[in-house]
Amino acid sequence: MYPSISGSLIVWFDVRNGNGDIYGAHSLSSNNECYSAIPVYKAVPYDGTTIGFDGIDASSCASNDSIDAWHSFTPDLSKDYSVSLCGSDYNTTLSIFDDCWGTQLSCNDNFCGTQSQVTFTAAAGQEYLIRVAGYNGQTGNYTLLINIIAECIDPPLTDTNDDCKIDLTDFANMSAEWLFCGFDDPDACWP
Repeated sequence: MYPSISGSLIVWFDVRNGNGDIYGAHSLSSNNECYSAIPVYKAVPYDGTTIGFDGIDASSCASNDSIDAWHSFTPDLSKDYSVSLCGSDYNTTLSIFDDCWGTQLSCNDNFCGTQSQVTFTAAAGQEYLIRVAGYNGQTGNYTLLINIIAECIDPPLTDTNDDCKIDLTDFANMSAEWLFCGFDDPDACWP
C-alpha cells in the first residue's frame, strides 16, 4: 500500500492488483485534537470544517458528538464573551474548556436553529479551548465567531425622570435641587 496526499487527506491505496483499491483516508487538519487547536481571535470570523475528521471526545450537552475540531482563544480583556456557530451548514454542538481534558465551562446544542452559541466569562491572558462538533455524528462546514458581550450602560445621572434623554424636565428637577441647596427649606441657604 502507498500513501497519497490529496488536498487535506492522506489516502492509502493498493496498486498491486492493478485497480488501485482505497483502504483508508485520514484528515491532515491540524485541529482534530485539543492539543493541536488552531487559534481564533475576537471579532474575526473563522471558516472551518469537520468533514473527514474523527474523534473520541464528547460534550455534556449533546448525543454522539465525538467528531470534532478544536480551536484556542486567548482574550486580551477579562470580559463576558459569546462564541457562535450560527450560519453553519449542519447541526452543531459547541463547548468551551479551560484546558485539554479539563473542565467544560460552557456547552450548547441548539441556540440559533440547529447551530450553537455559548457565553462564558474569560480572564485576560488565559487560553480557552473551543470544541466544534456535530450532533449525532454530523459533520459539515462552520463559521466560528467570538465577540465581547456588550455591557449595559446606566443612563446619565442627569436623566432624572428615566426617559433616556436630558430635556427641560430634567433641567427643572436639577435646578430645583441646586437652587434649594439640597434642603427642604429653600430659605435655609440664605442668611
